[in-house]
Amino acid sequence: MNKTLLQLSRLLAAAALGAATQVGFAADVNYGVIRGLTTSNLAYDSGLLQKKLAAVGHELKWRGPYGGTPYDALNAGQVDITFTTSTNAAAVVLGDSRFKIFGYQAPDLDGEGVWVKKSAGIKTLSDLKGRRIATDRGGSGHHVLLKTLEKAGLTPKDVQISYFDPPEALAAFNGGQVEALATWRTFGVSAEARGDGVKLSTGREVGSENLLIYIVRTDFADKHPEAVRAVFDALQEAARQSAAKPEATAEVWARLGKLPLDGARLLVPPASRTFEFVTPALLPTLKNAGDLFVKYGVIPRSPNYDSFIFDVSKLPSKSVFKVS
Repeated sequence: MNKTLLQLSRLLAAAALGAATQVGFAADVNYGVIRGLTTSNLAYDSGLLQKKLAAVGHELKWRGPYGGTPYDALNAGQVDITFTTSTNAAAVVLGDSRFKIFGYQAPDLDGEGVWVKKSAGIKTLSDLKGRRIATDRGGSGHHVLLKTLEKAGLTPKDVQISYFDPPEALAAFNGGQVEALATWRTFGVSAEARGDGVKLSTGREVGSENLLIYIVRTDFADKHPEAVRAVFDALQEAARQSAAKPEATAEVWARLGKLPLDGARLLVPPASRTFEFVTPALLPTLKNAGDLFVKYGVIPRSPNYDSFIFDVSKLPSKSVFKVS
């Protein structure tokens, strides 16, 4: 973007914010962010979320960070929009859930997987038989572990699985309580740096179908669809910018996470995954992730996502500017 266009975009952004301030915002948008470095953080840090929402008459309220997906806060109306994984959502969809899925990013196929201790003598997937493995029950790590065991011709009964919250699973691995860890990039990087870990398999190799999904309270989506579309546009633009300028993303992560730049570079790819509309075409992928958990008794039955799709591609994009 040349200097003149950049100045114009800033003037338009300021005008949108000023106009919204003068007439009053239609409604606050309470965005529940989960602890970590994600596309949401990029969209917030760059001002994309704030400006695109202001352009349609809404003000962003940044809530969190939460240790996990804030389903309780969502159901209580304290959070309007947040994100989770399709595996994590499977059990919640079976309950009294009041949300819609409006966007998603594909799995971080090279970032999730199974890490093993270098000293454990585990060289192939079949070597996992009888070994102690830490993961998060019903979450991303559990999904990739089950896919890995299937690839090896093993079942959960062939290994010793210990369930922890993700940080505790990492601590168990680094502390030597287990010989393997099924998790994703954020914790895998630490397992390699501090736990004598090496990656044995990746989500790509075992066929992971674990999506990062973005969800909105149903009643909020019904009342303020334009706000949901504005959030979608902001996240899509943030992901696009991250993919185009990975070094800039690494610098943001180094600043926000207080990380060395080399370490921050390892965390860039997940934020750069394209941000996509959710349409009925996604239903088979969502169902497959749920069916895997049903097969191994993690959840009692397969979730039906038919009524959880909120296709914002049918809504007009009303943002009048882009930030570069």
